[in-house]
Amino acid sequence: MPEHVADIIKRHEAYSQTYENVGVIFAKISNFDDFYDEAYEGGREYLRVLNELMGDFEELFDSQKYKDVEKIKTIGSCLMAAAGLNKETRDQNNDPKAHLYALMDFSTDLLKKLDQFNRDMLSFQFEMEIGFNFGEVTAGVVGTTKLLYDIWGDAVNVASRMYSTGVHGRIQVRSLFSI
Repeated sequence: MPEHVADIIKRHEAYSQTYENVGVIFAKISNFDDFYDEAYEGGREYLRVLNELMGDFEELFDSQKYKDVEKIKTIGSCLMAAAGLNKETRDQNNDPKAHLYALMDFSTDLLKKLDQFNRDMLSFQFEMEIGFNFGEVTAGVVGTTKLLYDIWGDAVNVASRMYSTGVHGRIQVRSLFSI
């Protein structure tokens, strides 16, 4: 859960907020299922590889360059991230679209990280498809004991469709994209 949301949850029992002009990506290792084999050690070694790869991606979140980009969650071999959900960091930018540019740069850096990772793989090359969109989203926390932070809205749904119809090694955006 992002720190700015955790601070609100500590003071209140619930959290939901609508944000305008938020960037959303889904970055999926599209051929991970071809790599995964549950018959070998119950799949543990394959999950170790996935964890290592996701860890490499998550290193990007520590960069000041990506202060506006937040990990929302991983869903299997898919990483979901968004930019522009923290008003405080967003207000520090000189350009009101800087968070969207940062998310696009983040997306290209994910592809570079995957290329670096693939150089060390002996017999398999992972492929990634990324869907990028922006617009209004609602962020919220669901649950009372096991809290889950997530975002919803058309911007999220379109980003999801963008990766699922995308091309390996590319960042798919909606056709009327203009920032």
